[in-house]
Amino acid sequence: MSFQIVLDTSTVFATNTALKDFTFAFNTGFVEEGDYLMSYTFSSGNIALATFASNGATVLSVDLGNRASSYAGGATVVTRPTTVAGIVRLDWKSTTVATYMASRMDNFPILIKDLNKASNFIRLRLETNNGALVTTGISGWYVVLYFEKVK
Repeated sequence: MSFQIVLDTSTVFATNTALKDFTFAFNTGFVEEGDYLMSYTFSSGNIALATFASNGATVLSVDLGNRASSYAGGATVVTRPTTVAGIVRLDWKSTTVATYMASRMDNFPILIKDLNKASNFIRLRLETNNGALVTTGISGWYVVLYFEKVK
C-alpha cells in the first residue's frame, strides 16, 4: 500500500501562526497495519530573505506521534529521537524574498513504525538549522507526505 497526504498551511486543524507551528487532522483508520517509509516534497510561498539571512539551511519537522525512526546527535552519548524529516533548500530568490523547496530525492526516506496506530494529527514546523522556529516573513507553504509500506 502506498498513498500521499497533501498538507496546505492555509487549511489546518490548529495553528500558532506567529510560530509557524501547524497541526493537521487526518484519519489514519484506512491505513494497513505495518511500517512505512515516508518521504516528502515541500514548496513555500515567498519568504523574506531577512528571515533566513543569519540561519542558513532550514529543516522541516514532521511529528506523527513519535513513530519516526529519526534521531539526532548531541553533546552526550544518548539516543535522542527527533521530528526533523529533512532539509528544505533555496529554490529562487530576488533582492527581498525567496522561495524554498524540497523534492523526494533531497532527503532519505524515514521509517515510520505502525503508522496505523499514529494519532490522527500531523504536526509540521518549519525551523532554522539551529532549531528555532521560523517566526516571521513567510507566506503559506505546501507539504506532500508520501508513504510506502515496507514489505
